[in-house]
Amino acid sequence: MKLIIANKIPENTEFCPVEEGWKSLKEPKSVVVTMLISLPIGLLMSSIVIGIANLYGIKSDIKLNISLILALLIVIPIHEAIHALAFPESIKSDKVIFGILPKVGAFYAHYEGEMKKIRFLITLLAPLIIITVIPLAFLCITGINLPFIIKISSVNALCACADVFGFFVILFQLPKNSLLRNKGIKTYWKPL
Repeated sequence: MKLIIANKIPENTEFCPVEEGWKSLKEPKSVVVTMLISLPIGLLMSSIVIGIANLYGIKSDIKLNISLILALLIVIPIHEAIHALAFPESIKSDKVIFGILPKVGAFYAHYEGEMKKIRFLITLLAPLIIITVIPLAFLCITGINLPFIIKISSVNALCACADVFGFFVILFQLPKNSLLRNKGIKTYWKPL
């Protein structure tokens, strides 16, 4: 596991996708474009979380205040750690990179190895399910009123916007039995 603070996701120089028969996924060419495309998805998901909670009498919001900042500080490391725990070799692998892109304010967990399509999809959605869906469902079913947990769930839904966008890009572009691998921001695939 490595921690990197740089303005781009590192590219594994040992991975030569074209020479090794990998095909390029059709996806945005930069983190900024991905964030701009996916932000509406995150805003919608966050609003849905707040709306569902309100229907069950749990009043919460995502107004800019100290509790929102605290929620972000809690969500970001846990969200990225969940991604890394879902990677094939888990969090302790030398192929796992945690990073910060200071220019765009993005945090990421990156895996330099190969993953089957289904594993990649699970890895993308794991933080959304664990931090947003499960707590929201639990609070709504039990009637427990914990607005700060809803705030954490809604902030995570917003933070998961690029994950959900990536999920659908991969789901609809690639055949069921395929392998994926990243080189920096670029994703490559090949059939199994």
